[in-house]
Amino acid sequence: MDAKCYVCKGPAKRYSSKTSKRGVRCGTCSYKARRQKVIDGAARWRRANPEKAKAGESARYLARKKETIRRYGGKCGRCPESNHIFLTVDHINDDGGQDRKERKGKVSDIHTWLKRNGYPDDLQILCGNCNLKKEISRRRKACSSSWERSQRAKLEVIDKYGGKC
Repeated sequence: MDAKCYVCKGPAKRYSSKTSKRGVRCGTCSYKARRQKVIDGAARWRRANPEKAKAGESARYLARKKETIRRYGGKCGRCPESNHIFLTVDHINDDGGQDRKERKGKVSDIHTWLKRNGYPDDLQILCGNCNLKKEISRRRKACSSSWERSQRAKLEVIDKYGGKC
């Protein structure tokens, strides 16, 4: 015999054993109730065990980061650095700001996002030094005329003082 779900009023099957005293729920509402119980239980455990929770999350983050590095070649794209501590994800086309705006609120961890999106080809792995060099070079190109003027002024001041500090 078919019945109505007491939560959403949609069709639900009444099972002969262990039905709720309040009535029956459809599969969707039953899933949502079970899911919320699991989420609440996990939150209680994290509050009761903050050190274990933090250690577990750190280990999972490190595993995601190492997988990202492995997928993009295992080392810096410009030098031989391969220590995961120094490696970062870099946008090849220098569109990281735009990318972060589009992802805002969807996922907080770049490595999770990369896995969900199949490790896109417009990213690479760089060490901190190479990433900084690339950013300095990009900024110089963006304002090359003002940078060149400041360098000329700097050289004039150095010449004025006889090439000495």
